[in-house]
Amino acid sequence: LWQNEKIVAFHWSKLITDEHGSFVVTGWMPAGDFINKFKVAGWVMQHQVEQVKKEFKGNLWLITFNKKNSVAQFLNKKFGFSAASDVSTFRAAKAFGVDESNFVFMEMMI
Repeated sequence: LWQNEKIVAFHWSKLITDEHGSFVVTGWMPAGDFINKFKVAGWVMQHQVEQVKKEFKGNLWLITFNKKNSVAQFLNKKFGFSAASDVSTFRAAKAFGVDESNFVFMEMMI
């Protein structure tokens, strides 16, 4: 993701298929240190939402983040994510290879 002719972050998206059907997972990381990390996170989320809605329309989008990350929870709710169902939580935990007890799982139908 570029902002003011500088790379501010890298992000990715992937379509996964399991026994319940297909779903999208995404992730991102900053490209360096920034004074306003909240602002950069907002830029990334906006870009990801636009891209995923264009490329993966009609699929479920599953995300996860550490329970301690209140900024991620705030931003994801702002962009339309809600708490994941039990089935979606299981699917996302398996896809990301994380322990359900340490992470928050959210979903959005695209």
